[in-house]
Amino acid sequence: GQVRWVQTNPFLIPSTGGDIWAFIMRDVTREKLAAQEALEKLRRQSHAQKMEALGSLAGGLAHDFNNTLGGIVGALSLIEASIDGNDMCKPVDITRELSVIRKSLQRAASSVRGLMAFTVAAPPRNEPLRLDESVRRVAEFAGRTMGRSIAIAADDLPADAVVVGDAPQVEQLILNLVINAEHSMTIMRATGEPKGGTISLSIRKETVDAGRGDDSDGARPDVKSGAYWAIAVTDQGVGMDARTLARAFDPFFTTKAAEQGSGLGLSMVHLIARQHGGF
Repeated sequence: GQVRWVQTNPFLIPSTGGDIWAFIMRDVTREKLAAQEALEKLRRQSHAQKMEALGSLAGGLAHDFNNTLGGIVGALSLIEASIDGNDMCKPVDITRELSVIRKSLQRAASSVRGLMAFTVAAPPRNEPLRLDESVRRVAEFAGRTMGRSIAIAADDLPADAVVVGDAPQVEQLILNLVINAEHSMTIMRATGEPKGGTISLSIRKETVDAGRGDDSDGARPDVKSGAYWAIAVTDQGVGMDARTLARAFDPFFTTKAAEQGSGLGLSMVHLIARQHGGF
């Protein structure tokens, strides 16, 4: 009365009376259930991984807020000085200072929105979203929080790159790739090597023929033919050898030191891409 998963390998045995089909069958139920359990565990850890990603940017985020508050405090000090030095009979022009405060508040609000998008556990959405807007939001957020040695370029972003899905999840995917790119140009470099470089983000349209079996789809049987939007995140970092690349999306696999990463960043990228019908 149980459902079992069975792996089957058929082969032919020639005989004088005709060919005989033979089958080697192996019960893989335990492995299947273990894989599903691991996937569910990975989903539960999604929120924790978001916090880890933000932890990588925490220093830069604090610096950005300090700069923003510094601009507000400076502008307020100038307003106070203008008022104190005035005989109150003449109007004081504080237009420039108010403009500085307004822009600083808008910048702070943008940072808070970025934090909320990456940290608040919200039910998944399934609605049209523009990939160019998501990429720009991540580029702006990361550009303000990463070190000065990192430059972020987001140029080739077509406005018609629209997909159906969950914008915060897609932005988490992009942010994870950007952080991975940053690490490859900073903490992954050998001691004494110059750190930094440019992270380039772009979007392009690709048509995939799943039956062709070329490098575009890795000859994977679960990739469907059709038109896709490809998000590219390119860096000038240390790169990966073939052995590392083969395991890049494995949960908890990492080449970084224990305190520098849990090995969940790229596995979350893989999971979110699959949940959106991509690869």
